[in-house]
Amino acid sequence: MKSKLISVILPLAVVLGMVLVPAVPLANVALANPDYNLTVDITGNGNVTANGTLLTGYPNTTSYPDNEVVTINATADANYHFVDWTGDTGTIDDPNAANTTINMTGNYSIVANFAIDTYNLTTNSTDGGNVTVPGEGTYSYDYGTVVNLVATPDDGYYFVNWTGNTGTIADPNAATTTITMNDNYSITANFGWLPVVEKKKVVEPAAFSASYLHVSPPQVSPNQAVEVSVNVANSGGQSGSRAVILYVNGKAEQSQTVSVAPGSSQNVVFTVTRATPGTYNVLVEGQSGQFAVRSTSVFGGGGLGTGGIIAIIVVLLALIVGIIFVMRGAPGGA
Repeated sequence: MKSKLISVILPLAVVLGMVLVPAVPLANVALANPDYNLTVDITGNGNVTANGTLLTGYPNTTSYPDNEVVTINATADANYHFVDWTGDTGTIDDPNAANTTINMTGNYSIVANFAIDTYNLTTNSTDGGNVTVPGEGTYSYDYGTVVNLVATPDDGYYFVNWTGNTGTIADPNAATTTITMNDNYSITANFGWLPVVEKKKVVEPAAFSASYLHVSPPQVSPNQAVEVSVNVANSGGQSGSRAVILYVNGKAEQSQTVSVAPGSSQNVVFTVTRATPGTYNVLVEGQSGQFAVRSTSVFGGGGLGTGGIIAIIVVLLALIVGIIFVMRGAPGGA
């Protein structure tokens, strides 16, 4: 009975429902959509925003509804630049653009890559030398790199200075210096010709010396002349004059001025006499010697000589005769 009742009521309920409930298209029936995770990381120096929100704490993971188009923006720090997006880039509109979009149809992990800026240094030189460090040409360096510079002149030339973009050169006037790469630079090492200057020969002045002091004769009678001679030489490069002084017993006795050519010598002669017997010391230009004056004899200042001998004989004979005469005249004599 129940089964018959149900079989009658159920079709009626279905018909009633179809009449009372408006028809709804099946396509308009929404199913529950899943969320997907977008994980963002970076290399280098920079940051990323997603739909205008700055992402922090890399790697950063944020959930988005299925099929949402997320706007991603990569911004490099100062002196860095954006390179590209890597990772799950299949739904990124342009992986090489810093500002682009990604369609969230799954869980994705992407990386924003940043790199430090690079700049070119172009070096060259004028005639007379070369840039030996880093060389001549164009070289690339990261921002802030301190580059050594060495300019080497050729023989007969000298370094003048650096010209061009010299704002970050430590010393533009030094052949060995540095440049800091904050931009693209072009610099030139300048060289100058070094004229040959003949060295003037230095002529040495006159230089005097004395040698070979000679005293003749070394022994004389009072007032007899004595010659004192000395050799004065000039070893310098120029002719010159010299006052040569004779000292006798420490006192200046005579002076002669002589002129001597370079590389030559001259003999200087003094004549001196002394009446008083004794020994006399002479000094000329550091050279020393001496002479002696003999005492005067009772027989004459010239010694005995022939006359002196005869006089002695006569005196002796007279003395003998006187003695004989005295002896004969004495008492008891013969």
